[in-house]
Amino acid sequence: MATHYAKLYGHRDICRILEVYGGKDSNSDHPLTVRREEDSIEVNIDISELNLQHSSMIEQGLFGESEKVKWRGTWVVKTVIKRVFSAKVNTLLRELRHPNILQFLGSIVHGDEMILITEYLPKGNLQDILRKRLDHPTALRYALDIARGMNYLHRHKPLPIVHNNLHPKNLLLDEGGHLKIGEYWVQILDNRIYANQDSCQLNNGCNFISHLSHDISKDIYSFGLIFYQMLEGRQITDRNSDLEKKLYTGRYPSRILQLIEDCTSTVPSTRPSFATVIEILEEVSLLSRKAGCPPCNKSKSPK
Repeated sequence: MATHYAKLYGHRDICRILEVYGGKDSNSDHPLTVRREEDSIEVNIDISELNLQHSSMIEQGLFGESEKVKWRGTWVVKTVIKRVFSAKVNTLLRELRHPNILQFLGSIVHGDEMILITEYLPKGNLQDILRKRLDHPTALRYALDIARGMNYLHRHKPLPIVHNNLHPKNLLLDEGGHLKIGEYWVQILDNRIYANQDSCQLNNGCNFISHLSHDISKDIYSFGLIFYQMLEGRQITDRNSDLEKKLYTGRYPSRILQLIEDCTSTVPSTRPSFATVIEILEEVSLLSRKAGCPPCNKSKSPK
């Protein structure tokens, strides 16, 4: 399925990389075949395979230094971080597949540092294009991309994957004009919960479990602020003063206004899930297409 989406969105380089790991093009609902740790000696990428000729530094997130390099003839991104995670976490990250999350390809332990290898997306990040207000259809499409990727991470079993650092700088634009979420592995490294998830999932006393719902609502809050920034072309410095004064201008449907308010609620328990966010955005988009108008050019939502 991942190979199918890669081909669908025109990611020829990623198709080649996925095929290395056993990916198959299929329209069925069967999961992608992935080489697991116990089935392959190729757990980590060999540092000697990284070709630094014509490499260049790029900005791809908030954490670590990122550089565009070649691996097996394909451009990828090498990011150096000041921590090391287990082979189990490495396998977990490599098995994650969704068209709206950045593809994690592998890692290299280098002393007390770790080199992460991810796919390279040449069109930059959301921060680069938020210097002005986005047109409404584009903002809605990007919001759906983010919500779909985050919903996939939050629904990961047995434990949700919480981002906790969602930011325009780690929302990357692919060749097909869709956003992909990067740096979703940072919170895993901070918590180290996934290295012991087998014992944690059945243990109500695990310290991190009680914080997961709060952290999930924090991702929702960050999404609301980013969606606002896409619509208004400016960041929120003070939620109470900026959000309410600037959004009620008659440019958007009431459902969009209410969604942003709900996502940025000061009461975390009242914030919606990403599944609910997707449902609302898809309904607004569908109704707008039926009406033959942009999704956010009316002050009231269609009945």
